[in-house]
Amino acid sequence: MIGKQDEFLHDSDKMDNHVESYKVSFVSKKDKLYGVSEFTWLSKQNVMGFEWSIFINELQFQYENSIQLDGKLPQKVFTDNNFKYKIVKPLEKFELKLQNSEITTDLMVKGMYPYYDFIPDQFDSSESSEQLQNTRLWNSYGQRCRVIGDLQFKKGSQKGVTKKIDCIGFREHTWGDIYMPGISSRSRITAHFRDMTIDMTYLELEGNRYSHGFISKKSGNIGIVNIEMELVTFPRGQKIPCSTEFSYKDTQDDIDLLVSKALHSEELPVDKKMKKKYIRFRNFSDFTIIGTNKKGVGVEEHLISIEKLKSLE
Repeated sequence: MIGKQDEFLHDSDKMDNHVESYKVSFVSKKDKLYGVSEFTWLSKQNVMGFEWSIFINELQFQYENSIQLDGKLPQKVFTDNNFKYKIVKPLEKFELKLQNSEITTDLMVKGMYPYYDFIPDQFDSSESSEQLQNTRLWNSYGQRCRVIGDLQFKKGSQKGVTKKIDCIGFREHTWGDIYMPGISSRSRITAHFRDMTIDMTYLELEGNRYSHGFISKKSGNIGIVNIEMELVTFPRGQKIPCSTEFSYKDTQDDIDLLVSKALHSEELPVDKKMKKKYIRFRNFSDFTIIGTNKKGVGVEEHLISIEKLKSLE
């Protein structure tokens, strides 16, 4: 069970490839606002990377940087001055400031629904792959949030204009030995609906499939026990898909299909060792649950090998 102490950086002495990541996403289709921010600590190199991307009124603003950490690790405040994440009250309240030369965004992130703790050792033990067994070393929790604050333009025709923000968001914290040389695809999907959020992870590793997720509701969480990638559709001649389809089964034995249609897309960088072998991208998308015809909006990120792409054609 997650405790308040788990909001902070974890001991990495026992893991060679320890990675710790904090991510916050937020969306408001009404305000044409879509954003995601993430900072990641690579313990072996003692490097912290910061990245954010925001679409507003069809314009995209981005930032990326990494810093070498010296001495004592940060505890409650993680920053490189243009990206600042502060733990105000563990498991409940966080400050997020994102800026570059064009915009400044000041946000308060508040837990809205109960957080969900992904139990790392719950998967089919019959799958004996050593790399798949290593997924037991991952720890993660996520939470539907309310994100409030403002965004100010610093340049261009809208210089000085401030936009108020009050929307749905999602935060997740992941840590562990995240090293996957045999991966063929990894998908992360967070889809928000009026009264709930669906969060899913799908992984193909050494020919085996691993997945987990949950449905976040005010009344509590429902675990997702199985996810399948059904379809990924690419526009002709492009490397970023315009739609995806994932089926899922929850702990109440309900089965449904989640279909996305991209609103905004961006290609993401991959590690030097993975270049020419993988593509990585992020879509802010409309989502539909086919069985109930629920409509929502959210974000999806995918890492897919070129070999896997050939099988999807």
